[in-house]
Amino acid sequence: MPKFPWITRFYDRSVSLEVKLPIDAQSRAFVDGEIEALRGAVIPICGEDSHLRPCLLGSGILVSYRGETILLTAAHVLTDNANVPLFVFGKGGEAHWLDSGFWLEAASDLAAMRLSIKDLAMLSHIKPLSESTVATGGFSGGKFYGSVVGYPASSTKRPEKNALHTPIEVYSNFGSEMMGDKVSILFDWKEGAFNDVKGHNKARKPTGKSGGAILGFPVSGRSVLLGMKPQLVGVSSRWKREENRIEGSGHSSIRRILEKATTSDP
Repeated sequence: MPKFPWITRFYDRSVSLEVKLPIDAQSRAFVDGEIEALRGAVIPICGEDSHLRPCLLGSGILVSYRGETILLTAAHVLTDNANVPLFVFGKGGEAHWLDSGFWLEAASDLAAMRLSIKDLAMLSHIKPLSESTVATGGFSGGKFYGSVVGYPASSTKRPEKNALHTPIEVYSNFGSEMMGDKVSILFDWKEGAFNDVKGHNKARKPTGKSGGAILGFPVSGRSVLLGMKPQLVGVSSRWKREENRIEGSGHSSIRRILEKATTSDP
């Protein structure tokens, strides 16, 4: 039984946009605009800590696929918290507990749940990513510019006893496709990142962004190809701290688990 049934979300419409340099200003402005239109599909996944207090556990993505709405996240967000009741925030800011089953794929570190009618009603304020946003193939040369969208635990606070402040963050940098249907985004927080409020500063540690979206743009050299829509090319998995990168599951694995979630029950 949840220990905090009346928890509410502390709303904050601001977003931290962090863009790793160097990238030209025109590309940066284009990326920011495109991500602004899609970032609302990424939501925080919460639970309780060892002291039975509400806390952020990871991120999730709502995706429309084959006529269904799917909640997509990293499998380890669930398995690392196997005995913790999970919730997301409903349209009124209240906790909505996730009691439906998830498809889990440990090898790809992906989990997916088909939303019920009740879930859809509670999350009606969220616009899912469209099916056309889910990537169907790779990038030329395996290189792209990617934005990692999620909720870092380092920025989460409890301003009141029964409230969570969970600001969303976007970190963008050059990325590459890897063997085994993985993607990798450079992440060197020691060198800093571009923040539209603070300028050039250190990026936040991405712990908590697991399960968030990696949206990719095709590139030519050090510039983004303007006019090309971003695609969901990955789901954030693990922060490879010693390697200064964020790793995610790739598009083939994403489509595979979306197919499972829309056609059968776990």
